[in-house]
Amino acid sequence: MLDVEIARLGPNDWRELKAIRLEALLQDPAAFSSTYVESETLRDDDWRRRLARTDAVTLIARGNGDPIGMAGAIFGAGGEAHVAMIFGMYVSGGRRGQGVGRMLLRELLQEIAAHPEMATIRLWVAPTQHAARRLYAALGFRVVENPDRSMLAGPGAHEEIAMEQPVDQGDA
Repeated sequence: MLDVEIARLGPNDWRELKAIRLEALLQDPAAFSSTYVESETLRDDDWRRRLARTDAVTLIARGNGDPIGMAGAIFGAGGEAHVAMIFGMYVSGGRRGQGVGRMLLRELLQEIAAHPEMATIRLWVAPTQHAARRLYAALGFRVVENPDRSMLAGPGAHEEIAMEQPVDQGDA
């Protein structure tokens, strides 16, 4: 196992987020609701603002100092004050199967649990992402009826599965 560090990103870390996000969009485009082209054209200030949001958190995994994964959560997602939505989960191809995703998610679940107003953690996953679905299930997420079909509309839309767990199970 390589030396892995999980860190919370702030506005000054935007270059790291941009690098790993663009990699993710190239390597696994079906896992994201935005595209490489959309993200590539964002200005530096857009990346900084994303990391300055008070209603969200973004974590990065670094392996030997280099970005190898990311995961984030939005608090009060979709207008539901009690829901935290996990987004942008990604681990670099060469680092998969080494526990990096589990480390990122466990840390993210702890971040979410620190917000007492959060009662439910939700995420979306493509049906073809079998390893991700197994990881989420192993950490306590269960498939739920699609509570919001917004992920299924617009350009580049694709089928998504909604998974949830109560926040009090977040330390799985």
